[in-house]
Amino acid sequence: MKILVNLCLLVTLAIVGCKNDKPVEQSTTITTQLQYGKYSGILPCNDCKGIKENLFLHENGIYNMEKTFLGKGDEKPFVESGSFTVSNGILSLADSEELVKYLINGSRLKQLDGNGKEYTGDLAEKYILNKQ
Repeated sequence: MKILVNLCLLVTLAIVGCKNDKPVEQSTTITTQLQYGKYSGILPCNDCKGIKENLFLHENGIYNMEKTFLGKGDEKPFVESGSFTVSNGILSLADSEELVKYLINGSRLKQLDGNGKEYTGDLAEKYILNKQ
């Protein structure tokens, strides 16, 4: 009987000793997980009123991009398709004519410049596509 009591006491101590009293830390980081679907925005343009972009990201790794140059008369969208990759919070449109990268920022995509850096200056906040 004494052995049974000691065994129960030992098991109880082992369970209590494994308890984790550390508080859970709140995360303040921005999510870099890609949300599939449609993203839209009007980006700056040097020789037009803006470039309306609709980017569709599909779960199979394929994208469709519609670009409409506003204020250029015939406003038919240019359409391109291809595959995309995601690495370290950066979305890359792999089959684009030019290398296009976006920083994933929650439900927003922030287009990066040709060097993979964020735009700066007065127009920096114009290079954003929002999840629809």
